[in-house]
Amino acid sequence: MKKTLVPVLAALLAAPPVLADTLTSMLKKGPLARVDYDQRGKFKGSTVVIDIDAPVQVVWDTLADFRSYPRFMPRCEEVEVKEKDGYHFVEFDIDTPIVSTNYTSRYKMDAQKRRADILIVEGDVEGSTFTWQLETVPRGTRVTYWGNIKNFSSVVSSLDDKDQTITIGVNVVSFIAAARSLKTESEKRARALADKAGPADPNPAISAPPASR
Repeated sequence: MKKTLVPVLAALLAAPPVLADTLTSMLKKGPLARVDYDQRGKFKGSTVVIDIDAPVQVVWDTLADFRSYPRFMPRCEEVEVKEKDGYHFVEFDIDTPIVSTNYTSRYKMDAQKRRADILIVEGDVEGSTFTWQLETVPRGTRVTYWGNIKNFSSVVSSLDDKDQTITIGVNVVSFIAAARSLKTESEKRARALADKAGPADPNPAISAPPASR
């Protein structure tokens, strides 16, 4: 499989200790993106990795808060959420240039593994697949988001060049925007929870032993 790394991530994602430290330092400057190609040299999918300064539970709860997506996810205007057979079906109205985009996503949420697998089952970009994976790191949560936006526009696709510049651009930019929005909202929620809890007492009271009789 051919892979283009933006920047180079192949060895970093394998994560020996020294390389993991390098990945962490790189992620401090912002998300990292990777583009994957199939054996024919055609675009297969993209991956974005981002570190979020918030506990993994806060990030997971934010990701699963579908009804709040219009407030923090890019160009998301309206959602409708239904549950069936253990899945969440989320209908999205997205503000895109020229015409709005509408589609229904089927979410399989695995809270134990902190993983969300998504399939577009109806509407525009039908057949697209995405996965969110969360893991705890020393400074909060590392989020990996990968997939492939398909069938996003027959008009735009017809204008694409042999290197699939438009297809790759749509995928990478969309993934980075979603990951950054999740980061901003999760960190906002984490700060709100910390403010509500108040500062930790540096000198907690020690109960005196009961007087002897």
